[in-house]
Amino acid sequence: MFQGNLAVKGAFNQEQDSENHLSEISVSPPVMADYSSSSPIFLQPPAPQLMPIQLTENNYILWKSLFIPVLKAYNMLNHAEGREQCPPQILTTDEDEKENRRENPAYTIWIQRDQMFLTWINASLSPKLLCYTRECTSGRALWVHLEDVLSKSAEAHVLGLKARLQNLEFNILDTLEKYLSKAREIADELEVAGSPINDRELTSCILEGLPEFYEEVVASIKNKPHPVTQKELHDLLLSHRMLKLVCQGSRLASQNLNFSRYYDDKRAYLKEA
Repeated sequence: MFQGNLAVKGAFNQEQDSENHLSEISVSPPVMADYSSSSPIFLQPPAPQLMPIQLTENNYILWKSLFIPVLKAYNMLNHAEGREQCPPQILTTDEDEKENRRENPAYTIWIQRDQMFLTWINASLSPKLLCYTRECTSGRALWVHLEDVLSKSAEAHVLGLKARLQNLEFNILDTLEKYLSKAREIADELEVAGSPINDRELTSCILEGLPEFYEEVVASIKNKPHPVTQKELHDLLLSHRMLKLVCQGSRLASQNLNFSRYYDDKRAYLKEA
């Protein structure tokens, strides 16, 4: 009995030691710069998974929206947006009527933060955009340069995609699956570009491009009190197409049957004559 109590006590102490050990292991918060300190403080670079995409010519809006939370987490957004100005490099003080000049530690820390910021941006650029870094020696300069170069082209890319979607048409060589796939691809490109389109807008564009063959089901979908999902839209259009083809097949078979009867009757009449 005494040995059993010792075993229980030992197990409890071991579990408590394990909990204490785990409590000491925690994710270190981002290391921030302290301008009041004379020693330089380095920022931990963000883990690669914090930026799941690389910046390209067409996804600047999405890339920036993902990068800003990283900057906020590391207290770097003011630096990126130019509200955190670079301190003077040299401090001048008057002591005993003599002018003393010394290196400003705040300047050293600011430069280190800026170069870390520059490294973060470079790490998230696609190879095609690395040429933009040649003349940008600071993170702030590269951030502004990318904004100037890519924001307008990104907006133009989004407008072009939306125009393609609004002018989508069901070509004579298209199948229903191919037509819906083209619409979905444009919607996916809009999402990658940082300007996603909702199901209601996508459905509206798809319905507008359909031929008269689908006019009954188009009217039915437009009159629904709630927007349909893309899967529901696909199923409704597919069911309508199958029903139409069956009806057309039955009508054609009926016409062929009537023609066959007419031909048989005429042949019998000629034979009797």
